Amino acid sequence: MARQREALDVISEARRQARNMVKQARAEVELLRQQGFRDGYQEGMATAAAAVADYMSQGQRLEAELQCQINDRARRLLSTALDHPDSLLALVDEWLASLPEPTPAEPMILLLPESARKSHVRLKRRIEAAWPGAGGIEYHRENRVVMKYGHQVAEFAPEAVLAEGVRRLGTLAGLPDNCRRLTESGLRRLHEVFLQQHALGHPEPKER
Repeated sequence: MARQREALDVISEARRQARNMVKQARAEVELLRQQGFRDGYQEGMATAAAAVADYMSQGQRLEAELQCQINDRARRLLSTALDHPDSLLALVDEWLASLPEPTPAEPMILLLPESARKSHVRLKRRIEAAWPGAGGIEYHRENRVVMKYGHQVAEFAPEAVLAEGVRRLGTLAGLPDNCRRLTESGLRRLHEVFLQQHALGHPEPKER
């Protein structure tokens, strides 16, 4: 009988220790599960934050590239327009129309960039037709137009006009469709990331 009780006590103690081990193991598993959830959540938030940063970086980079392209294109278009002979002729016509009646002692001098020399004949004819007084055309290496008559001096700097035109283009509201498409793509990507992390942190119950 004594040996039987001793055997039963050993079995009971073994069961008790086994229950304690199972309980401790479950507690450790739960702790690890919670830690894994926290780590996964933090990793998910880090992934989402990285996606946000990448999206913003791409948007800013593309916006800067597009703005450079717009500025470059605008600069070339404006430069072509300003360098066109008709633009210079229109400028000369407007200035001559604003001058007072010519006097023999006051010649009109038109100082032009060297690049305008190719239009010399047209300019000379235009001045002779619109200006009854004495006048002449001179050239210099600077990229500006200077018109002198007596004490009156008028100056036109294409570069300044060009810079102002580009600046105004840069202030226009709205971005090209490429920026809009990038925004939509980036928002979809962020939505997918957060949905994935939500699914990891809140799994759906399994059907029994």
